[in-house]
Amino acid sequence: MRGNGLSLAELTMNRAGVHISGVPDFWKQVKDAHHRFLGLDYDGTLAPFQVGRMDARPLPETLDLLIRLCNCPNTTLAIISGRPSTEIVQLIGNLPIQIVGAHGYEFRSSSGELRVIVPEQEDMERLEAAYTAAKELQLGNQLEEKTASIAVHVRGQAKSGEIIGKVREIWKPFILSGGLSLREFDGGIELRANNRNKATAVGEIFAGLPRDTLTIYLGDDGTDEDVFDYLSTGNGIGIKVGDFGSATTAMGRLRDCDHVLEFLRSWNNLICSEDRMKTDG
Repeated sequence: MRGNGLSLAELTMNRAGVHISGVPDFWKQVKDAHHRFLGLDYDGTLAPFQVGRMDARPLPETLDLLIRLCNCPNTTLAIISGRPSTEIVQLIGNLPIQIVGAHGYEFRSSSGELRVIVPEQEDMERLEAAYTAAKELQLGNQLEEKTASIAVHVRGQAKSGEIIGKVREIWKPFILSGGLSLREFDGGIELRANNRNKATAVGEIFAGLPRDTLTIYLGDDGTDEDVFDYLSTGNGIGIKVGDFGSATTAMGRLRDCDHVLEFLRSWNNLICSEDRMKTDG
């Protein structure tokens, strides 16, 4: 038994598609759209969390469904993550999927071409100084330097709250100086350049798609709220994955990664199959 008490087999039998709490007519809206953009967060959405962040891999069948969605007529697919795009490739393989990494500072095309947007020089200098300061805490591989941010991972640590408190105190001066912001995520804390985020990336991808495109985005934590905020103004439908009691501006809800897998099944069975028949016909 999974999630809300239904097995995945029982969920699959729901030919109307997996239920999206908060959006009862979701699948009708998707079917009626002439084109769709589907954005998917990685950790906590496509892949369950693990103590070792390079152990976080998608559930069985997920990769096969993603490949099918890549070939789905009238659907544009992207994975949008705070991870470096190279890590996503290591975890899912070299699939023909567009990947946005580092919260919108890295764009890897479906053919594998990588474009990196370099933060402002002042922000880079502040991030480097913040990284040097954090190294004094002897965090080892818990400390990660990325294109436009620094993250400290505390999943599985006995004193995670204490570690985050110390990091927050050390990084406080870099927030006050402007240009950077601090945000906790599920399993850690991150200092980031402010100029871009996941919503920036979603908006830029959307701008290159047909005007009548319906945008759907699935994500699980605070870094995805920027996208949900963007979509809540009428630009599409955000779907929060995880605890139904948590605050969010997303319109819809899915309980966990199992239900995301069922969501991908539903998209393939209800949307891709119908569009393929129209194309073949």
